[in-house]
Amino acid sequence: MGKLTHGSLFSGIGGIELGLEWAGFDTAWQVEIDPFCNSILQKRWPNVERFSDVKLVGSHNLKPVNLISGGFPCQDLSVAAGGKERGLHLERSGLWFEYARIIREIRPNWVIVENVPNLKTHGSDIVLGDLEEAGYTCWTSVVGCDSFQAPFKRHRVFILAHNNADSLGSIGEGVGGAALSPELERSLAKVCQDWDGWKHELGAGDASPRRSTEESEVDAYARGVRELYGIPDWTHRLKTLGNACTPVIPALIGAFIQNIEAVRS
Repeated sequence: MGKLTHGSLFSGIGGIELGLEWAGFDTAWQVEIDPFCNSILQKRWPNVERFSDVKLVGSHNLKPVNLISGGFPCQDLSVAAGGKERGLHLERSGLWFEYARIIREIRPNWVIVENVPNLKTHGSDIVLGDLEEAGYTCWTSVVGCDSFQAPFKRHRVFILAHNNADSLGSIGEGVGGAALSPELERSLAKVCQDWDGWKHELGAGDASPRRSTEESEVDAYARGVRELYGIPDWTHRLKTLGNACTPVIPALIGAFIQNIEAVRS
């Protein structure tokens, strides 16, 4: 089996691709419109093809890949929106429909969608419906970083979708008991080591500040970082960290996909 490839939509600072690369994927391209995020992506992935506008990409300029991932904008879904109207019909989170169009054009074997928990009640039926109509089987889960002993919750919806045209045959019965390759085992061991080190840097206790009723989770987290580390005027970095996906979760999803692909190869 050759190395599996990955394309990233709404890349941010690359949290999902970092996790997937820990699991053995190669990132082929990224799509991100924010200039500061692009400066981070350029530094970390200097040789990866990059595009700025999700509305201008598709099968005409994106290379075929095994997996497409992305956390489309959550601003019109998040609790941080306060009393504002929410839903996929609004401008920013409505970019999901561009994501769905690209999936239909590229037709990867696998898709990972990440977003805030409010997606469950403000658009998950549309997202799942679009994926199923495009010929994908979907599995959904809400996973928090606290499940991996992080000192903050950061729960997120993850949707893993598989292209029905890419038959898995009868391998499903044996996937659970299949042994990981030594390379993948080493990769996952490093993920766990890095994660433990990162948690140690944050401190053993709960590093999450107490949140006021008027304060969003992202704002509270940003304030907490400033108070804990005394970092002044770090607006761009805190914003991108607040929007980023914690890499350990896509790393584990990526390892699951790698294991399935290894069993049937």
